[in-house]
Amino acid sequence: MANTNTLYQYSTISALLSGICTEGLNASTLLERGTYGIGTFSDLDGEIIVMNSRAYHFPSTPNATVRRLDPTDTIPFAMLTTFQPTHTLPLPTITTSEKITLQTLAALLTPLLDTNKNTFLSLRLTTTFASLTTRIIPRRSSPQETLADCAARQKVTNHGRSRGTLFGFWSPAYTAGIGVPGFHLHFLSEDGENGGHVMDFEVAVDHDEDSEGEGEGRGLEVAVLQEVRLELPDTREFGEVEVGAPSAELIRGAEGG
Repeated sequence: MANTNTLYQYSTISALLSGICTEGLNASTLLERGTYGIGTFSDLDGEIIVMNSRAYHFPSTPNATVRRLDPTDTIPFAMLTTFQPTHTLPLPTITTSEKITLQTLAALLTPLLDTNKNTFLSLRLTTTFASLTTRIIPRRSSPQETLADCAARQKVTNHGRSRGTLFGFWSPAYTAGIGVPGFHLHFLSEDGENGGHVMDFEVAVDHDEDSEGEGEGRGLEVAVLQEVRLELPDTREFGEVEVGAPSAELIRGAEGG
């Protein structure tokens, strides 16, 4: 297993934006790299979240249910870490006026970001959400389609009040193209039946009244990641397709949220 709080990343966002998304690591190898993480599936068929060394796939097929990854499933992009929180930040309660949303999450992290502007963070938040919006990228319909093309056809779901876990990463601005600058979060519901790439959320102010799950009631758990390992694919498509430098606008359009 990878060292605690070291970021392992397989491939790059710029590779997905160049249409390099068919070949990759198999799931059993990927799970040797960390206990928590996020990723996508071969040919961009949906989203992946790894929690407690268990990998869940949200397929893009209509009416498909969340499934556990098979050991031989192919993963073209992923970010993982062996997660051990180094900081826990309290959430607002019903007696406070603050709201925690994707847009205000950076403000909650200010004490950490003020002194860690150029390092990665991993984040876990298990709580009750007043609202939550996720998306699932559709499987590409031709080898010419890229992440940005598929994002234009993404399925967006508004979950309403939900209980579950967000996990993902905050990446510094200079990593644009390697990853997604800012927050890149995925969600798994407490019942394990739905989730996806997080586009927006709001934490319920009464989140602490019925909390029982892992991480629940402890606030936003964060780890500072000062070690990074990037593995580039040893595949035909990665060797033959030239990867360009995507603009910030292109990255935001494909991975908005």
